[in-house]
Amino acid sequence: MIELMALLAKGLNSGRLSLMRSERSLTYHDPTLTPLLGNRATLARRVLAALTTQPVREMFWREGRAAPGGAVGGLEFTHPALAERMTRDRLAEAASTGADLLVTEDPAALAHFAAHANEAAIRIEGLYELVGQQLS
Repeated sequence: MIELMALLAKGLNSGRLSLMRSERSLTYHDPTLTPLLGNRATLARRVLAALTTQPVREMFWREGRAAPGGAVGGLEFTHPALAERMTRDRLAEAASTGADLLVTEDPAALAHFAAHANEAAIRIEGLYELVGQQLS
């Protein structure tokens, strides 16, 4: 068994996977468990780099200091005001990088970010959906 991010990075490195690169600038929301997953952050950035001609814009809370976006551990149900504030803060941090698009593979974070997308100064996209759109 191989984890999907590792499979994508391996495909890119071997040339078996090719993605069309867009001009959009991207920033990445690392899933909260990223610090526990070894080189997972590096693999994700390898995939992101293959999706854009621009350098990947980085947020402060990333990789070894990944932070939740409000949708973690049911927080959006038990403490909705706190979850909403965390989400708004994460979206504001993403927008402050100057990126056009906030990308995440975390489905809970993606749904929570999308619920607040109208108020955000940045668009939100799922990583795997973006990869699917840019397959060449």
